[in-house]
Amino acid sequence: MKNTVRFGGAQIPVTPDIQKNIETIKKAIDWAAENKVDYLVTPEASLSGYYTADDASIKSVATAMSTIEKYAANKKIGLCLGTIWDEIESDKSVRRNQIRFYNQKGLLCGATNKRYAIEFDRKIGVKGDNDATLIPLPIKDKVIPAGGVICVDMYVVDGQPGPAWKLQLQGAKLLIHSTNAARNVAVNEKLSVELSDKIANDWHDICLRRTSFLTTIPIITVDNCYMADGTEYHGPTSSESGVLINGEWATKIPRTGTQYFYYDFNIDNVAIDWPKN
Repeated sequence: MKNTVRFGGAQIPVTPDIQKNIETIKKAIDWAAENKVDYLVTPEASLSGYYTADDASIKSVATAMSTIEKYAANKKIGLCLGTIWDEIESDKSVRRNQIRFYNQKGLLCGATNKRYAIEFDRKIGVKGDNDATLIPLPIKDKVIPAGGVICVDMYVVDGQPGPAWKLQLQGAKLLIHSTNAARNVAVNEKLSVELSDKIANDWHDICLRRTSFLTTIPIITVDNCYMADGTEYHGPTSSESGVLINGEWATKIPRTGTQYFYYDFNIDNVAIDWPKN
């Protein structure tokens, strides 16, 4: 009897063209189905696109989301899907940068909102959200208490600890990190592109490893393989995509181009019995 749950990751191009993104995500879902993946993780804003998203394109995300929901459900693939999304909160529409979690029947389990809305989020109207709650992902007769963390939220910002620590206190058994950071650009005129990228890469790596080590919670992290604005790019991602266990990388994939990976977790290590209430 199988006692593992397989999480997959799709390091894929994230473009301003939602139709292209739909086809890219469908291909990733096909790969997940072929490889018997239970849940597939995609990069930040993988459906909507990121820096170049505008009101018109974001409004079309709902239709695109319905397409992806049905496609994944037909393939029996659960999703941890990154996208910009107009959420209805207290009868008002609020723009969020989300990871949306779906079970293998295509039903929404919950969503995580980005906590720290950076400059590029704010330019497209995204609001930050201080909440950090667990998402219950069903597997067999149990549920995985998963925590979503989006891009910069994984790292310490302005001296404040990120939501990973709140999620640890709530009993998270797995952290899902969708990211889409700048790369191949100088952060200021005093630093070269090469030095900017090296510093960012080292910072991302040590923060991911440190969080995994100190919380003892496995992390699945996935990056966009293009530039954050959707420009075609063949250099290294801003951070490594893969799985971290106790501060060490448990997977190893190339840092360039479309890449897929999966990892089998023992269900007893990441899942709990269904809550009675």
